Amino acid sequence: MQVCKSRVKIRNPLATEPCSLYLKIRIYEKMKRLLGFLLILLYLLILVLYLNNELNRNLFGIILDSFWLTGLSVVFITLVTRLMNIRLIKHLKILPIEYSSKIYKSIGVIRFKKVLQKYPIPISTRKIILKGKSLSAVEDLNKQMIESEQGHALGIGLNVLLAILFGILRDIQFVLWLTIFNVIMNLYPVFVQRFNRNRIRLIIDRYYSR
Repeated sequence: MQVCKSRVKIRNPLATEPCSLYLKIRIYEKMKRLLGFLLILLYLLILVLYLNNELNRNLFGIILDSFWLTGLSVVFITLVTRLMNIRLIKHLKILPIEYSSKIYKSIGVIRFKKVLQKYPIPISTRKIILKGKSLSAVEDLNKQMIESEQGHALGIGLNVLLAILFGILRDIQFVLWLTIFNVIMNLYPVFVQRFNRNRIRLIIDRYYSR
């Protein structure tokens, strides 16, 4: 059987692979990147449409546009980071200062979490599921939380750019409302995921580290 040296980064790379499998992996990776670039173009088109939206010039329209722009940005970033294999895991580690839940209690994260469980935010809230009680299931839950946190963390930066762009080119009120929705739909969800991940860390240390 003819083999090819793999140049594609996969989770469990082999030293050599059949050429057909190697080509399929390459095509799959290229298709994912192409879809990622198409999503970027689609997102830019949506931004242009929002910038030139003449219907929503009043306060209600500005609030509505700010809400949907924030939600769509979270979805866009989540999809693009998955398709293009962007990972920020090294930068999302739980810090020693976060080991105590006091810091999150003081800024209302636990209350926000309870409200979010009862009233999920449309578009922005991702459903995270524990698929068992084994260590691998708990680690998979932690991975889901990291992916969710990454999307919201990148969404914070993107929304700041949107606030500046829309504040200059359309209406200064966008700075206020995009910032408000950025806090509700991105910043506090990041805090919630970090709070949950710290609890998972404690559970793994207590029940699985033997």
